[in-house]
Amino acid sequence: MLVESGFLEYVTHRRGYSLSIASLSLALSFRSAEPELETALRLMRDLAQGRQVNVDVAIADLDEMVYLESVRFSRKGIFRRMVEGSRTPIADTSLGCAFLAGLDSTQREKMLKTFRPSA
Repeated sequence: MLVESGFLEYVTHRRGYSLSIASLSLALSFRSAEPELETALRLMRDLAQGRQVNVDVAIADLDEMVYLESVRFSRKGIFRRMVEGSRTPIADTSLGCAFLAGLDSTQREKMLKTFRPSA
């Protein structure tokens, strides 16, 4: 269905699928519909540079966080940039812990149960 709708295309020399330009257009449409991200990015840059820290904005998607913006300015000279759309697990990252801390206790407990292995 994603191929037929133009969001994926088969790349012969890779013998696999790749996102198409239509996917990029969809992502750019999402970004342009969120003007708050541009304001947040300016504030994030100021904070990151002033404090020499990494600053990220992400949104939860099931058991992962999806990066919307990232400004990397580590004191240790580590400037790895998280690309918008990158995913990281909620359960075992500081970004995920920050997200969980912002939930009310009922939501947090419900989500935490999904991380526990069934025994």
